[in-house]
Amino acid sequence: MAAGLAVAAACAVAGWWIAGQHGPPHVAAPPPAGARRVVPAASPSAARSQAPAAHGGVAIAPGVPQGARRRQVAAFLGRYFTAINGHNYQGYARLLGPGMGQSVQQFDQGYGSTVDSGATLTGVSATPGGLAVAVTFTSHQDPADAADGAACTHWSITLYLEPAGPSFLITRPPPYYQAFQESCS
Repeated sequence: MAAGLAVAAACAVAGWWIAGQHGPPHVAAPPPAGARRVVPAASPSAARSQAPAAHGGVAIAPGVPQGARRRQVAAFLGRYFTAINGHNYQGYARLLGPGMGQSVQQFDQGYGSTVDSGATLTGVSATPGGLAVAVTFTSHQDPADAADGAACTHWSITLYLEPAGPSFLITRPPPYYQAFQESCS
């Protein structure tokens, strides 16, 4: 049993390292207490095939429930992608909840050459501590900065958010969570 746990831990660390090299650095962190699994879009290409309606710089896919929460989430995602695309560490750091901080060097390593586009909110689900927000987007980066050497990657991620006044903060995802990525080619 101990050997099985060691193998599982090694696989989890390998997955975290690969995703962290050119994806959102927070996608493989420990979960908030009481989190439940949220299933995002099946793949980035499947989510892109939907006809989203734009709102606040972030498109909203059909089927995402109407209401103020979706507008708040879209606005938050707009700030998230603006900080990444502007390589604005301070703007990005303000979006992170307690224990989610990273250094300027970690931010630069993860997002130094990244430019994200085509962000689409594909789902919003309640969690015990807030919301799980499924989003797809395409990132363009220097191939040298990507673990797989790709200059373009389609992503499907879930950000776990907790309320913070009129907005949100990004919190840790469940331990089983993995972002989905595929090369643009």
